[in-house]
Amino acid sequence: MTFDRIFCLEEREDQRDRLDFVRGQINRLTDNVKERIRTLTDDVAAKVTEVHTHQLTHISSQFITVYLPQVHVCTFRVITQSVHQGA
Repeated sequence: MTFDRIFCLEEREDQRDRLDFVRGQINRLTDNVKERIRTLTDDVAAKVTEVHTHQLTHISSQFITVYLPQVHVCTFRVITQSVHQGA
């Protein structure tokens, strides 16, 4: 009877060790996935910013050539340059 009890205690300890190991693996995997998500999010944000900047530049150059008379073109270019530098 005592041998069975010792065996059960050892088996329970082995199960706890395996559980701790699995928990550690899950935590490492979770951290890895979080880091991948963070990296992907940063990459997407950079690409979106780049596209928006390009579109803003394209739209503002179209606006200058189509809608603004020559007197205001210089002022508008200074404003758009300061916006681009701040972005």
